[in-house]
Amino acid sequence: MNIAIIVSCLLSLVFALTALSSFFYLGAHTGKRKKFSFGTLMSFALAFLLLSIWAIRFAVGIYIIYDPTVSSCVKEDYANLDWWEEIFNSGVHALQTLSMDEDYTFYISNGEEMIKSVFSSSPELGAGLAVFYGIYATLLNFLAPIAGGAVVFAILSKIFVRVRLFTTYLWPFRRVYYYFSTLNERSFALAKSILKNKSKESPVIIFTDVYDLDESGIDTDLIEEVKLYGAICIKDNIHLAWKNWWGKRVFFLIQDEESKNLRELTYLTNEANYKYLKGTDVYLFSQNDGYMQIESKVKQKLREDYDFTEDELPIISPIQCYRNLITNMLEDVPLYEPLIGKRKGEDGKMDLTVTILGTGAIGTEMFLTTYWIGQMLDVNLKINVVSQEKRSAFEGKIDYLNPEIRRTANPDDDILKYNDEGEKSPPYFTMKYYECDVKSTKFIELLNGDDDGKVSETDYFFVALGSDSENMAIAETVKKYIGAHHINKDSGNKTVITYVIYDSDLANALNERKRSSSKHNGVNDIYMRAVGSLDEVYSVQNVFMANFTKMAKKTDGSYMSKKNKKIRTEENKKRIKDDYNYWSSLARILHIKYKVFSLNLLSVSVFETDETDPKYIEGENGALEVYRSIVKYSDTDEEKEKKAKICDRLAWLEHRRWCAFIRVKGFRNTDQYCLYAGEPGKRKGAYKQMELLLHPCLRECDEKGMHPMGEGTDYLDKLTYDLYSKGLNGYDFKMYDYPDGDM
Repeated sequence: MNIAIIVSCLLSLVFALTALSSFFYLGAHTGKRKKFSFGTLMSFALAFLLLSIWAIRFAVGIYIIYDPTVSSCVKEDYANLDWWEEIFNSGVHALQTLSMDEDYTFYISNGEEMIKSVFSSSPELGAGLAVFYGIYATLLNFLAPIAGGAVVFAILSKIFVRVRLFTTYLWPFRRVYYYFSTLNERSFALAKSILKNKSKESPVIIFTDVYDLDESGIDTDLIEEVKLYGAICIKDNIHLAWKNWWGKRVFFLIQDEESKNLRELTYLTNEANYKYLKGTDVYLFSQNDGYMQIESKVKQKLREDYDFTEDELPIISPIQCYRNLITNMLEDVPLYEPLIGKRKGEDGKMDLTVTILGTGAIGTEMFLTTYWIGQMLDVNLKINVVSQEKRSAFEGKIDYLNPEIRRTANPDDDILKYNDEGEKSPPYFTMKYYECDVKSTKFIELLNGDDDGKVSETDYFFVALGSDSENMAIAETVKKYIGAHHINKDSGNKTVITYVIYDSDLANALNERKRSSSKHNGVNDIYMRAVGSLDEVYSVQNVFMANFTKMAKKTDGSYMSKKNKKIRTEENKKRIKDDYNYWSSLARILHIKYKVFSLNLLSVSVFETDETDPKYIEGENGALEVYRSIVKYSDTDEEKEKKAKICDRLAWLEHRRWCAFIRVKGFRNTDQYCLYAGEPGKRKGAYKQMELLLHPCLRECDEKGMHPMGEGTDYLDKLTYDLYSKGLNGYDFKMYDYPDGDM
């Protein structure tokens, strides 16, 4: 009998610990993907809790039935029971515990006597264990009805979404409520990334405008998978959804059609919603800059109609995922990687040839970003574009954004003049366009070198043709022919091949081995990288541009990187006041690594080691430190003279980079700035016209630094002196381009 009692008590403890660990697992893994749903795990924990109660009940029943010392009045209900019948009797009493229809004191008091009887040979031990048993049994009796109610509530919550919303709103402390305007693969990928990168605050994911397959075409399997992460799916649109009043709110407008995102932004400012926008974050997914008009109107309405103060205004952040993707990619694997260690030509320069396969949204972003970030000293930027799209159609897209971009590729265009003598700056880039099917003989001929654009000499390939299978196949084809070309020519060239793979698992598998193809000297000459996967594009790192260098984050403030709310608010005010200043400063910082390469300070490339390897990181950080020491302002005349020439060239480079970037943002040059500059000396920065995207500083200069007025001044010098003399701005515009050691 004693053995049966001890075994039953031990089983009770095991079952109780299993139930307890299940509850802890739920707390630690809420929102992460797991094999079972929340309700299933709650039921699992409750089942083991009931087994624990049953085991302790069974032990007490065996004691009452078989111990002769138990009084007859206690044995009254057990007089005709055998041990096997007590199994079922204990089960009934365990279930009664859930409804609190059970005599708890009977089992607690008799259980304590049971423990003392079992350990009668050691009274002190028995007395101590009896106290432990009393506490243990009391806790079981207390927790059972609570756990049972929680399971019922979980089931009801699964059936009735509003019940679940209500329960999450009951405890808003240390919670952030993320509202998505729809459920699709993109929003789900971002939600998973938020849950994975959560901080101390617990995220609550709410998908709005969710209908099942029969109503809207959303895959039912996707809905079920979303629920495995603890997300809440409701059918109301985001502006109609029941929202929390207390706690933090974040809105993601992430519909497939960008026009719907803009419309939802306006709906969120209606009478029923405006109060939920106070101090919130709104992330608007848009691939173009048209959001600026809606954003300004929305904030104007909140100020005028609802008396929002500046601190109460929501932070509306545009998320241009493709632009972010390309920027992050060229930060992680810069364009200059295959040029590290490469010899310059007799003219002291080298070519950087970038070939883009595909002219869709991602390919076009690659072209534009390469245009501005690829500006480096003594490097001739050459861009090849291969696509089945008509050349005129692609050029039309670029000209629609800004016709001055293609003009800077023409060495004979007057846009490159920098003085009245007609001297011109070198072109910003050269471009060749191939109307070509990548699955054709013509494309193979290009890779074999049978063209004057030398696609076979490409340093950096980017493949964005459409489907994963096509991108993967074409990247492999490029690798075969370019690898063979390297061996046949024995030129020592290296080539980066980046290609878009949408499927995240496939991209991860492909990136396990990035370097490939070795020539006879054993040096890796081809580096392949799959980019643009669903989880990468819609990750916290990409959406909030969190992968930037520390220097970029410093300039970025907190606008994208989700830092201190007060700081973010201040940065947002600056951005809304002058979007040009914000983005141009960010681009300036992102280009620093390319300036470091321009000074020949980098020696380790991705062909030798992984970009996450300490050796690579140390080499990059060391080069940055040397760069800072070179460009840091000097106190002595000797140091100033020594650094003047290189700093003048870096200033010239920075101005070219700035001109290229601002043109990508749609700005054009104007000589008539005085017509809209306003009263002289009153409006700082009034020389640029933001609404019409006109900027007088979009003009060329030479590499000799500032000139005294009348002594060989270039166009930028003349503009600087003119602006200063008219009192439009006391800032030295050309000196603004000079490098700063604190960057």
